[in-house]
Amino acid sequence: MWPQLYALCVSSPCSDAPRFMRSASKRHHVVLLALCWSPCAAKRAGHRHRRASVAMHAGVGNHTAWKRAGRALLGAFDHIWVLTLPPSASHSGDNPRTEHMRSLLEDDLGIPRERVTMFNGASSREWGTWPDVTFLQQQRRAAANWWMAPRLCAVGETTGLGSPGPPPCLQARYARCLQGPVNGTLVRMCNELCYTLSVVSALDDFLRHPERKRALILEDDICATPALLSADGRRRMWWLHSHASEWDLVKLGDCYRGLPFVPKRHQPSPGELLTSGTCAPPGSAVSGRISELPNALLAGIPWGYCTHALGVSRRMARHIVKNAFPATDVFDSLLISHLARQHGPHRMLTLNYSVFAQVAKTGVDAKSVPKGLRSQNHGAPVRIGRTLKKQRLRKAKVFT
Repeated sequence: MWPQLYALCVSSPCSDAPRFMRSASKRHHVVLLALCWSPCAAKRAGHRHRRASVAMHAGVGNHTAWKRAGRALLGAFDHIWVLTLPPSASHSGDNPRTEHMRSLLEDDLGIPRERVTMFNGASSREWGTWPDVTFLQQQRRAAANWWMAPRLCAVGETTGLGSPGPPPCLQARYARCLQGPVNGTLVRMCNELCYTLSVVSALDDFLRHPERKRALILEDDICATPALLSADGRRRMWWLHSHASEWDLVKLGDCYRGLPFVPKRHQPSPGELLTSGTCAPPGSAVSGRISELPNALLAGIPWGYCTHALGVSRRMARHIVKNAFPATDVFDSLLISHLARQHGPHRMLTLNYSVFAQVAKTGVDAKSVPKGLRSQNHGAPVRIGRTLKKQRLRKAKVFT
């Protein structure tokens, strides 16, 4: 038997738009019985060869729900950008995260390859150079640290957050990033600013294609959740399609909702896992009570973290680029502390139950997460130019 859990959710939706967009401040809590889905990490039977460490996909036995979910996503969004790292920043010739995302989007969800861009973002190993990121090359200046706000905030300073313009200063916790690499080593925290630069660069690429009106920005370490495969989840996607003029940003994935800060070691509760999501089991077709859980579009952005699945309009993309560059904070924090607090024309929504989840944040033991999908923002400092240095050493050995 599946383990049972009780969770809180908003009241059930209906077909009219106002009821879809439930305000987070006026939610009605209902106790529901739900199934606890375990994360998946099995290689699909009959699947063409993929790296076993990231084989977490739907299988050939029961894929109708997956393909329907893929069609619903294509209805809501013209194109998908997957944020990944350039090949030179990978530990091997092949990027396991790229392979993982191609399997998820193309094989499982049936999304054509031409509707997906694997976008090589700003790697911390190329700190300050980023030769292959078009937007950053165009913004490059002679001034030091041109990609960050020139002024450092005081500790605890919130000046300008929520104002119409961009934040005026770099958050104090990134002070060490202003120093740059020390003895060739950059502190891992600076990866967070690289993530912001990657988001901005991907949105700039979206804006270079005027034929595309709605974009879906995904990170490269995610999985589909049962909420995406459910009929109710698909209805939300088709609502986004038919009411495209009524939203500018929709958050499709969430984590740590309601927590004042991100703990270093955190075991999410069953209720939290309903909002942040778990990986849909391989070959699953959602049925039973999990398919009956109502998934509402909440008005605004509730306090939480993670921006691994974000839908945006062209108007919102331009606004984010203007407010997020030069970098002042990690994008997750910038969204909730600044963009969501602005009083402007941009309409923001959040899905109560995430339709995409980050594999490493699905409540599983860290050791059971495939190595290629573990977080890249924590751990040892980053060695700048490490890959290039290894190549030079190998050439020197061959020469000698």
